[in-house]
Amino acid sequence: MFKYGIDKLTVDKAVAISKGNLEAKLTEQAIAKVRQLQTKLFME
Repeated sequence: MFKYGIDKLTVDKAVAISKGNLEAKLTEQAIAKVRQLQTKLFME
């Protein structure tokens, strides 16, 4: 499983995800990072 925002995306992994051979998921940790960045951007 590939974890967006955590794992390093390579060309091989991207191809595997697009073909359905590798599951990809947003983890709670990645979602928290996105929310933290959104908060920072909107505060400036």
